[in-house]
Amino acid sequence: MTPIARRYFIKNGFDGSMTMLGIIIGSWSVGVTKPEIIVTAGLGACLAMGISGLFGAYMTEKAERQRQLKTLEAAMLTDLTHSIHNDASNFVSMYAAFIDGSSPILTGVISLVPFILALTGTFLIWDAYIVSVILSLVTLFLLGLYLGRIEGEHFVIRCPDGCRWNSHSSHSPSTERHLTFLPTKSLSSHPYFEPTSVRTTCATCKRRGLIALS
Repeated sequence: MTPIARRYFIKNGFDGSMTMLGIIIGSWSVGVTKPEIIVTAGLGACLAMGISGLFGAYMTEKAERQRQLKTLEAAMLTDLTHSIHNDASNFVSMYAAFIDGSSPILTGVISLVPFILALTGTFLIWDAYIVSVILSLVTLFLLGLYLGRIEGEHFVIRCPDGCRWNSHSSHSPSTERHLTFLPTKSLSSHPYFEPTSVRTTCATCKRRGLIALS
């Protein structure tokens, strides 16, 4: 998923889950016992957020992309109306709009599933409340977990004995490529022995070494 799509998906995904959580808690507090009321209100909220995200993201991205395109035209002294640059600008605007519009619907419907099942008699209404709150919290947790994985890139370290394990680094994702674990005795003579390297310990064989960020 591209950074633009990721931003829109996470932002409106949180909105969808939180909105559904508010509707569910509010319905429970006033004692709503008819699942069709909650489903109707929830789907209406999902639809409203979806349409708002769709048109809002499209107009925002379209305006920003057109500004960048005009700046490029001024620099190149040419008309880019029928160029691949204009086609790419239009595609990105529609792509961002689709992601922003669909994410609250997706996360919101997840919270409504227990009440939809309650309509069929699978769940009691009070059980549906509990399961729906749990699903909403799990969805929020997973969105946060996804953001955490983006912030701290996951990579694999290998040492000369073939040990392999997972680790994290605070370095930027652009530097986390082709990591090599070196034995301690070779650190002083190895060309990767520089400030950009990171010392660590193999979780399998317990030998200390150096991760070369090359």
